[in-house]
Amino acid sequence: MNFTALDFETANANRASICSVGLVRVENGKVVREIHQLINPQTYFNFYNTVVHGITEFDVRNAPTFDDFYAKMLPYLDDIVVAHNAMFDISCLRATLLRYDIAPPDFNYLCTLCMSKKISGLKSRKLDALARYYGLGEFNHHNALADAKMCARVFEILSERIDIEPMKKSFRDNPKPQKKKLRTPIQQSLFLIEREEKHERERRKHTPQSELIFDYSPIDFSKTFVATGDFGTMSIRDIEGLILREGGNVQRRVDANVDYVIVGDNPLKEWGSGEYGKEIDDALAIGKATFIKQSHFLREIR
Repeated sequence: MNFTALDFETANANRASICSVGLVRVENGKVVREIHQLINPQTYFNFYNTVVHGITEFDVRNAPTFDDFYAKMLPYLDDIVVAHNAMFDISCLRATLLRYDIAPPDFNYLCTLCMSKKISGLKSRKLDALARYYGLGEFNHHNALADAKMCARVFEILSERIDIEPMKKSFRDNPKPQKKKLRTPIQQSLFLIEREEKHERERRKHTPQSELIFDYSPIDFSKTFVATGDFGTMSIRDIEGLILREGGNVQRRVDANVDYVIVGDNPLKEWGSGEYGKEIDDALAIGKATFIKQSHFLREIR
């Protein structure tokens, strides 16, 4: 099978902030092309993203922007594209193409994280864990090229063990995002007043943070997460980006599928709807999700 293994690193939680591209082209079982390119995302770098991949604004100061570089990677996006946790990398590609008004290419893609869920006996499905499980050696995890190369090797192993045809998805199948209708100044003022009144009503009936019981055992990043609360200098989107980077699934609302609720360390006297207060109550009512503090979550990431 001919395919392209792909990995992106981002400057912050915004999917359109690609700052590094790793690409490995495999044809007839042999690597025929490797590309590793820093990208100037033309935006700020979040400290926690830099902690993960080590790239800073200084490193990309002379790097091309994505629209300048895209022509070099386009020839390899025409049949099968593979990524580990493709939900993250494919969403990065879609968001960045939309940002620069570039027409989407036509290819099918596969996710080695999803493929690994068909294999029993795995304690973790993170890329580095799969590399250890299959005896593929050490690699520079979160370096875009190193991740793409390891993804290619893992894909070749998994594709021999499971039927991948039903798992293929089309890049063009994603519905086009619709622009939100802008409110007039008067409409915006009325909307803010109504929202604050609603928040005040809801604040009076949510569970205080002090009543939550937190778990400090190792986190399984193959599970499903909801992030909520006040994370200080980080946003909920930042936390979600780290979850996706580690191979987890992210939801915005709690249901029976949610395994972990990540809670900001900053104390809140009561939960308002702006901090997904209802989701805390729903998680307590369902009784399945484990509550994790921000500080423990970040220690597990590192």
